[in-house]
Amino acid sequence: MTSRSFSVFGTGESFLAGANILDIASIGVAAGILSGNTTKVGLAFEHINAEIVVHPEPKVDGIKPDGSFSQHEVSLERETKHKS
Repeated sequence: MTSRSFSVFGTGESFLAGANILDIASIGVAAGILSGNTTKVGLAFEHINAEIVVHPEPKVDGIKPDGSFSQHEVSLERETKHKS
């Protein structure tokens, strides 16, 4: 089941963007670890590393320079740390 989910990479599916890539890649990491397939784990981390980048351009999904995250042009989310 996990291999089927991970095999969607390379198909050109339009839903493969942002958080969806990270979710499916994490399935690949788990599947690779459980099956002892280090190649699959490596490929999964390649997808993760390619997706975790800063996108300063407006109207582009992803992490912004100020640490916020935007997807589908809906809202920005940013972690704030409160001083104690």
